[in-house]
Amino acid sequence: MGKTNSNPLFGEIKYDTKILNHLDTIKGKINGKNHDCRVGVLEFHPTDDCNLECNYCTFKNRDQKNTFPFSGLNMLEKLQPKAVFIAGGGEPTTYMSEGKGFNDLTHRLKEILPQAKLALTTNGQEIPKGDWLQYIDRLRVSIDNSNAEIFNKIKGGDLQKSISSLVHYLNAGVPNVGAGFVFNKYNIGEIYSFTNLMFEEVFNKAGQSVRDKFNLQFRPTCRIESCKCPSPIYKDDSTIMVYDKTSTEWGDTVKKMIDEIGANSNKGFQKFIKNNTNLNQDTSIKHNNSNPLFHYNNHQPLKFDKCYISLARTIVRANGDMYPCVIKASNEINPKSNILKDSAKKIYKDQMNYFNSKEGYCKGTVECCIINGRKNDIVMKVLNAPSFEIPEYSKVDYFF
Repeated sequence: MGKTNSNPLFGEIKYDTKILNHLDTIKGKINGKNHDCRVGVLEFHPTDDCNLECNYCTFKNRDQKNTFPFSGLNMLEKLQPKAVFIAGGGEPTTYMSEGKGFNDLTHRLKEILPQAKLALTTNGQEIPKGDWLQYIDRLRVSIDNSNAEIFNKIKGGDLQKSISSLVHYLNAGVPNVGAGFVFNKYNIGEIYSFTNLMFEEVFNKAGQSVRDKFNLQFRPTCRIESCKCPSPIYKDDSTIMVYDKTSTEWGDTVKKMIDEIGANSNKGFQKFIKNNTNLNQDTSIKHNNSNPLFHYNNHQPLKFDKCYISLARTIVRANGDMYPCVIKASNEINPKSNILKDSAKKIYKDQMNYFNSKEGYCKGTVECCIINGRKNDIVMKVLNAPSFEIPEYSKVDYFF
């Protein structure tokens, strides 16, 4: 298919291609060679408790607040993941079960899954005690704002605490450290000020030896009209919407933000944008106002026959319930499997039922968001191109 850097599969968001590191798992299940429930990535939600009240939280309307039992962690062995992404419908670092805290949780995960890479997403309001950082390969602090007053208003927390935690983790030996910014119609105008804040207060003040491992990740929330998302939570809460291409307001805000970034004459800042953020992954943010990151949801849903994501990734909620994606995890009333109760055989069967869009599991394309749809589209095309080679920037990056 030619050189990977000119391949049309990668004309938009590079992040999507990371699923290709799990082609062996996907092919094994499709071909019937691995009749087990192993996955490439386990997104593990150890607790629903949180020390913030973010008004755009996907799981905030959940009535029940659960914590995964410490004595049940060994059940995760069924999945044999290459990577464990510790996140949640709550703040993972507040985990407490059977007298065991987050430090104990991390040690136990590494004990039962010694080969798996571990990643953590945290709000940074607390830094857990212990030596758990030695096991973390990737860490992201979710901040989403650059104004302390607004941060407190929409999250109920302290912006400076999150920034201080970010600096601490950056200097603590974690191989990959980043700050996260989930944007929507209410905060997209702050992307420039947030990026500049991270550049001035974190990147510039960091030692040269740790700068290369620091990154900013921007990602959009969902748009119902664009994604055909069935989420009742998303429909009821307009704070997690982004505008589509028909909105003049959205387009004008994006253009203004991109122009602000491009107008910053600091060469160090522009290098930071290029090398340490995903604002400039595939197009020039300085010269192209149609940067795909900000038009991510502005397409018709991609059509695909199979859900490859359901074979490569699973979400385990704090009560043990299992889902293939966040749409199902945040909205599905009746989960199909539970890691604490069901056998590996039952879990594998349900994974294949999601993969085949079996009735009662998923309606396929009509229910899939653009984010997951694009990943499925990429895998489908690659499976039809035996000569394809995974691009260098995606190789052996098991998190997606």
